[in-house]
This record gives sequence, C-alpha cells and structure tokens, in this order.
Amino acid sequence: MKCPHCGAQVGLEDKYCPFCGLPNEFAQKHQEDMDRYQQEFQQTQSDVYQKTRRFTGLTVPLTVVFVLIILNIGAYIFVSKSWEIGSSLQKQEIHSHLTEHQENIDTYIQNGEFCGLSSYYSQNSLYYEDEFDKYNALIRASDSYRDIYRILVDTSSYYPNYYFDDDEISHTITTLARDIHDIFNLEENYSYNKEEYFTDETNAALVDLRTQTKAVLVAYAGLTSEEADALPDLSTTKLKEYLERGLENR
Repeated sequence: MKCPHCGAQVGLEDKYCPFCGLPNEFAQKHQEDMDRYQQEFQQTQSDVYQKTRRFTGLTVPLTVVFVLIILNIGAYIFVSKSWEIGSSLQKQEIHSHLTEHQENIDTYIQNGEFCGLSSYYSQNSLYYEDEFDKYNALIRASDSYRDIYRILVDTSSYYPNYYFDDDEISHTITTLARDIHDIFNLEENYSYNKEEYFTDETNAALVDLRTQTKAVLVAYAGLTSEEADALPDLSTTKLKEYLERGLENR
C-alpha cells in the first residue's frame, strides 16, 4: 500500500507514513472498520447469549414439568398394576380356602358373634370374593355393631372408671348415633337390590344383631327397654338426647 501523500510504501497498521509523517488515511479507515466489526460481533454475541438464556430459562422449567408428569404417570401405572396384582393374588388365596371361609362365616352367624364376623371378614379381605357379596349388608351392620361394642362395652370392661369428657362425648354420641341408624335402617341403603342382600339367613341374623344392639345400649348407654325398642323410629335428635343423658350418667 502506498502513502497517498508521498507515494512511499506503508503498512495497513501504520497510522502515519514513516517517510513523510502524514496520517495514513487507509490505516484510520481500517481501524474504524475493525472497531465497527468488533462492536457488531460483540452485539451479535450478546444477542445470541440473551436469546439462548431466555430459551434455556423457558426450556428447563418445561423439561422439569414434563419429567414430573412422566414420573407421576409412571407411578400411577405402577401403583395401579401393583394393586391389580395384589387383588388378583388375594382373590386366588381366598378362592383356595372358599369352603373354610364359608364354614367360619356360618359359625359366626349361628353363634351370634357379630364382632368376630366383622373382624374375620376384614382381616381375610373377603370383600374381594364375589361369592360373599350376599353378606354385604350383614357385614355393614356387623361393622357398626363392633364400633358400638368397642365404644361402650370395651371401655367399661377394661376401664371401669372411664368417663367421657365434654370434648369427647359430642364426637362419641355422633358416632354411636350413626352406627345405630345404620343397623336399624339398613334396608334404606340397599333398596335397589333387597333380594340379593336380604336373604332369609341375613334377615334372621339381623334380628339377632339388632336384639344384641338393644341389649348393649340398655346395659351400657343408659337407654330404657322402651327407648331401645323404639330405635327404628327414633329421630337422630331424639336418639342423641338419650345417648347424651346415658353417657353423662356413666
């Protein structure tokens, strides 16, 4: 490259001509171009970084959410399959002892041991077996009877001086009233298929269970025989009044 002033050879990086000492216009323009290119490069680099950062900032949360969704779906499928496998194995176990279970159920019913019937049915998961669906209503009543027995009889037997405090008595009365209503108004919950759930065997067992329930309430909840006989027709409010009076006098 030649100096535009004296014609001597100068380099592109020479800001001044080494011979005439005048400014090298080409060098200045070259430096300006380099500065501009450097600035544009830095700006482009910054733009790319910002866009990448925004994309990454959006992508990472979405990726995390996606992974969590996949994990939840996987966990749900795993639990569902595990439950299905467990249910299938339980059914096989019950079915292999079907005769034994039936004999035990018959024994509990014949002996009027409804607390034992409730516990046996639950502990052996007999609700998995369709063969025992016919006992559904009786088991529900037996569960309620077991709750009543546990609240009233067991506390009196194991803790003779036990009494219900003010905070406990309200909850206890509500629980007892619910269980008593279930026992004496059981048919209301099975009106859609009474023939299946209220066979002659079930009806006879329910008579026995209801008689025992009345006896427990008279002996341990302070109801009179007349009040116990009127249980099927008592309103919830009246029943709670009787129970509150009886439990407070324990």
